[in-house]
Amino acid sequence: MRIKELKDYLGKKITERAQYELTVERKVQGKRVRRKASGDLQRSLTYEVKGRKLRFYAKGDAGKYATFIHYGVNGTKKKWGSPFSYRDKMPPIEPIMKWMKVKGVRLRKVVVRNGVKVNTFVRNTESNRRSAAFAIAKGVQRDGIIPVPFFDKAVGHVMEREREAIEKAIEKEIEFILDL
Repeated sequence: MRIKELKDYLGKKITERAQYELTVERKVQGKRVRRKASGDLQRSLTYEVKGRKLRFYAKGDAGKYATFIHYGVNGTKKKWGSPFSYRDKMPPIEPIMKWMKVKGVRLRKVVVRNGVKVNTFVRNTESNRRSAAFAIAKGVQRDGIIPVPFFDKAVGHVMEREREAIEKAIEKEIEFILDL
């Protein structure tokens, strides 16, 4: 395998691994984290080879979202060491409403019956969905988004597994001449 073929091979492998990393459920600071709802982000991951560079990115609307998932977002109360922050404004409600629909979130409210708090389901109206999405957005603003560096993990994993293929490709590209 030559260097040119190797770059294409590594690009494919790293993209596949990054897609897998999004589906893995992890425990981060006591919270279970998995970044796949509709699969749009996962399907949007791709790569391109430009000269000596191998560029990884997410196509379309998922590109903006991918950055926030990869690096996380600092909240007003919790900090994740991210360059992004929800300090001044709340996340938009429309994507949360879309996420609620994809995940099949059923709306609830707490009702007190005979002195006991009971969770009951409420009607799935536009107003109730907006209220729930607003509450979720406030929580995201407060806690932020936990980073899941899926491309970093993918690059590390693939580079470790493909070490021999990389070494062989480099050996084929470099000629050692001893001129005494």
